[in-house]
Amino acid sequence: MTEKKEIISEVTQVYLNYGIIPVRRKHKIQFPAGTKSIKIEAVFDDHNVVYPLTFDTLQSRFFGVKGWYKTQNAKPGDFVIIEPVIPGKRYRFRLKPQIHKISTERALQQIKVSKKRGRGVSIVGGPINYGGLVYAPVNEMGVVLLFGMVFEELGMIVEEVRSAFPDATIRRFNGQGWTREFVEFEYKSSHYKQHKHPLKGCDIIVCWVHDWSTCPLEICELASLIAYLPRDTIEKRFKDRSK
Repeated sequence: MTEKKEIISEVTQVYLNYGIIPVRRKHKIQFPAGTKSIKIEAVFDDHNVVYPLTFDTLQSRFFGVKGWYKTQNAKPGDFVIIEPVIPGKRYRFRLKPQIHKISTERALQQIKVSKKRGRGVSIVGGPINYGGLVYAPVNEMGVVLLFGMVFEELGMIVEEVRSAFPDATIRRFNGQGWTREFVEFEYKSSHYKQHKHPLKGCDIIVCWVHDWSTCPLEICELASLIAYLPRDTIEKRFKDRSK
């Protein structure tokens, strides 16, 4: 029988927005396996009222806790403590407030202005140190690369990436199943207009900077999300693999 151990899951802004509680791979043994979304029994805080909650066995994520996050006044940097009351069937959720992280923006303020200019000068974005990516994107290809590192944390499954419009096909969970949606990558959201892309045929613009205030499409601005996404250094990942 699986030993009951408390699991800790960090809250990010993305998880708050979508009402998600993710489960890390090392804890998956304490949760149902499979490839479909199922209903599990959930109890919150110290109450004993049982609620049905959706658990996606493919990505090991709980969905449907946006209301609970709101009542608990949850913030990025807090932690959810998951207790397997009956592993595979019933789980208890508690919120543990935590000191919030300093945003990447404060670090960027410390950078001195350089007078170097010209074609031969190496130009990178500000430091983000996300996984093995040291600097922020400065063009569309950088946005594509970063998106490839974080799309799972954004609750997305990628079906197709192509060179023609729209750039990618993804799926997102809507509470009942996984809906197909279309993505266009841009460095700035306003570049979508400059490139004269049609409004039909695209659902989400994934960009580094959102500067199109009247944009009618959904925006995924990576610059505002990256500070809240879970991160491991590449050194730590290799150390974990060697254990």
